[in-house]
Amino acid sequence: MSQSPLPFDRRDFLKGLLGGTAAATLGLGLAAAAPAAAQEVGGSVYNVRDFGALGDGRADDTAAIQAAITALNVAGRGSLYLPAGTYLVSQALELLSNTNMYGDGMGATILKLPNGLTTDVIGLVRTSGISDRFISHVFVSDLTLDGNRQAQTQGEHFGFYCGVKDPQRHANIGCWRVEIRNFRGYGFDPHEI
Repeated sequence: MSQSPLPFDRRDFLKGLLGGTAAATLGLGLAAAAPAAAQEVGGSVYNVRDFGALGDGRADDTAAIQAAITALNVAGRGSLYLPAGTYLVSQALELLSNTNMYGDGMGATILKLPNGLTTDVIGLVRTSGISDRFISHVFVSDLTLDGNRQAQTQGEHFGFYCGVKDPQRHANIGCWRVEIRNFRGYGFDPHEI
């Protein structure tokens, strides 16, 4: 009996899509190297620790990670690197075109909602929701998105979210080796793309 080349069970994947209650591992393969499309992004690497992120599981790292994303956006392209650690994030991290976000692996690099978050987070990691903006070449890999469901009582929380419904406004959006778990809403929402 041959084994599936994909690193997830189809039932677990569907459970993750249907409410984020189970971990969903999205992937295109097990190779350590980034797919060619992500490598096409080019540009500099922006290490979130250089912008003040601690990744200690206690400090809110939202502002530091957002500062790194802003610097990358000003440059027009690049990679956002999150070294191993648990980064508490209290609002959506919005990625624009030509962005490659990556960590040190599922379970090693974790983006996690803090305890008792009462606001909506429609995509802990998401693409832009601005309808007149074309979004292309956004890649997320080698990390875990954790909605911390057991410590939440309010708010709608999604894991990964494509922000624009119109398929003419998105191209080359990819996730691989991304574990999505414990969200109150959708774990993975491609938003009708």
